Amino acid sequence: MAPSIEEALEDAPKATPNAAHNESHNEQPFAVTLLFPPQGHFTQPYLALPCLKAWLVEHGVPDTQIIDANIEAYEHFLSADYLHKAKARVAERLPLERWSGTDSIPFEELGAWRAAAESRASADGLIE
Repeated sequence: MAPSIEEALEDAPKATPNAAHNESHNEQPFAVTLLFPPQGHFTQPYLALPCLKAWLVEHGVPDTQIIDANIEAYEHFLSADYLHKAKARVAERLPLERWSGTDSIPFEELGAWRAAAESRASADGLIE
């Protein structure tokens, strides 16, 4: 019968750059950073990384950290400074005045008109 994952891991050599040095000095071989990249959905946290960190700490790698770049990305993209820049960019690229004075909007421009109108109507409220 094949060994279990736990048995295989116990028997596996430790991944250290210099095992003899680390044993004599009781040092962790290296720091570990686990990164959760953007763009995951903020309502569905990625639970594999905390589980992996707990396993690493339990197995002798206490210098382990988790960076949730997904949260950092939301904090960046939803900051007032970034939203002000986005508002200005939309106004520059899609000036709503481009359609003023027209009786109708061509079908292929409806998406652009809608984006411009929604930005004009909601940007300030979103930034606050």
